[in-house]
This record gives sequence, structure tokens and C-alpha cells, in this order.
Amino acid sequence: GVKMYVMQVEKRLINADVIGTTGHLNVIAGRTVALGTGTAVSTTGAGGVQILAVAGNLTMAPDAVVSSVNGDILLSAGDDLGDQLTLGAVTATNANVGLVTPGSVLDADTAGSALDGSTVDVAARGLIILAGLGAGLLDGNSLSATANAIETRVDTLAARIRGSNGLNLVEADHLVIGDVNSLVDTQQGLQVYRVQTAGGLEAVTVLSHSDVVTESANGANGNIVIRTLNGSITLREGTATVDLNSDA
Repeated sequence: GVKMYVMQVEKRLINADVIGTTGHLNVIAGRTVALGTGTAVSTTGAGGVQILAVAGNLTMAPDAVVSSVNGDILLSAGDDLGDQLTLGAVTATNANVGLVTPGSVLDADTAGSALDGSTVDVAARGLIILAGLGAGLLDGNSLSATANAIETRVDTLAARIRGSNGLNLVEADHLVIGDVNSLVDTQQGLQVYRVQTAGGLEAVTVLSHSDVVTESANGANGNIVIRTLNGSITLREGTATVDLNSDA
């Protein structure tokens, strides 16, 4: 398939679509990445997507789209507690999504708006969230923002939240909290490929994870609120490489 490398710059504002037929897509900026209204970063087949804001925010407009079919998606934002990864619509049809930031994972939709009630932020086979401050927002959060959940339609969830803002997530149907393993490499939680400037590929991985935990590394131990709109929530004993709670 076609390989596509969007070269690293200090800031990257995307106001046009970045489309790969079946290849791997990378969008990398030394500071911030912003996906504007109506834009799409999309590939099909086995192609995966990596979007990396090295030292700043990764911001998607509410209707911006990142999508793949059989390839994993890895979105990473920043190097500081104040950095934010803000979600539009992220879809990995038969693959996993990873959301990684030392700061916060947020929903681009305004809480209570029509989009907030109708848009799924992440649809995937598996979802791994690794956040330093919080994912979604609960009342009394340190950002002084309105409570706003991350909306998902995923099969399996694993999350590690290391700060006081905790986790607020709403699942569309059935959800398993357990092992998240990639179909690209079953030893990993997800695996994407960074396209080198000369055209070669370098694997970028996140270890397989299980369980949902909060920690007190950045403020008090945050609360966890996980709800489902139309289905069940199943807790399974974790056996992944990173078993966040060996008793859960």
C-alpha cells in the first residue's frame, strides 16, 4: 500500500483531508496538531494512523475524523500535565485505538449539545487510555469545566489515569474491561508504523493493557464513572503484559 509521511514541523494545522488508500499515515509536529472542521485523516486496509503532538495539544474539531479499518490508531499529545488531547470522531473498524497524554483526554463536543449526544468519540475493537490527569470530565475537575464524558463504542477497554480528574466514559452498548491486544501484533496493545523519510517503516507500539485504574501521581486519586446506554459491562481478570490491577 501507499506509505505516507507528513513531515514533522513545529505546528501543524490540517484544514484538508489526508487520505491513504491502504498505507500508513503519520502526522507529527514538534509542538501542536490541530484538525480543523470537516477534515479527515483516513486510511483503509491494513494501514494504521499515528498522530503525535510532541510538546503541545492535539486538538480535533467536533466533526473532524481519524479512521482506519484493520490498522491501529495512536493519538499522542504533549509532554506536560497541562497538555490536552481533544477528540472529534476516531474510528478503527477492526482494530484498536490508543489515547496517550501526560495531561487530559477531552471531548471536543460541548456538554449537552446535539453533537455531544449523537457523536461517538471513539469506535474501535479495543481502547487503551493512558492519561496523566484525566479522561473525560467529572464535576469538580481541576480544569473548572463542565462535566463531559468520552462517548465510546468499543468492545474492550483498559485505562490508567494518574491524576485527580479521573475517568468519565459512556459506552453505547456492551463493554468488557479486560485485556486489550492488537490484531496487528498480538503481543502488543496496539502497533502503528512510522514512515521514515526514506520510505522505510518503524514499528511504534503500546504494550497490551488490562483493567481500569486511577492513581494519585498528579493530585488525589480520581473517581471512575463508566456507564452504558444499552448493554452490559463485564469485568474480566487481566492477563495482559501491563496488568494494571492483578486482582481485577
